[in-house]
Amino acid sequence: METFLILILARIVTTRTRRGHSHLIHLHLIAKEDCPVCELCDEQMSITHIILEYSKFYSSKHILGNPLTMKQALGKKNSKNIYNFFTIISLVKLL
Repeated sequence: METFLILILARIVTTRTRRGHSHLIHLHLIAKEDCPVCELCDEQMSITHIILEYSKFYSSKHILGNPLTMKQALGKKNSKNIYNFFTIISLVKLL
C-alpha cells in the first residue's frame, strides 16, 4: 500500500513540476503576499529557478542528468527522477 501511495505522490509531483504549479510557488496568491524570493540571489522563486539556477541544489542536479534546459530536466526520460530530486532537496512536500 505504501508503494502505491509513493507512486501517486510521484505522479502528482511530476505533473505539478512540469506545469510549473506548486504550493511553494503559488501559495502567496492565496495568502495575498509577495511572491517568494530566492534566499541566495533575490530572484523570484520558480520551478525553473529551483532546477536550473539555484546554486544550493547544484550538487543534486545529477539526479536529473545535469540538465541545461527545462525540456531536458522534465522530459519523459526523467519522469521517475523528478520526484527523487525534490525529495532529496527536501521540497517534495511543498509541491
